[in-house]
Amino acid sequence: MSHPQTLPEDPARAGQWLLDEYDVTDLEELADRIGAVQIRPICVFKSLLDGGVPMRVTALDYEDPGRWWL
Repeated sequence: MSHPQTLPEDPARAGQWLLDEYDVTDLEELADRIGAVQIRPICVFKSLLDGGVPMRVTALDYEDPGRWWL
């Protein structure tokens, strides 16, 4: 037996409502109210301009058996 799916008149309107609700939510207040702990991002993407120190590979690195993948 199949159930007919009721679609909103304008699906974009439902999505916009969710985004609007999220934007006005005070996340710190919500976390305090439900006893949650805020979690920071696991990683932060850097731009290509902030790449860090370039890796250097020497002849000794190639001779190291633990670095067979070089």
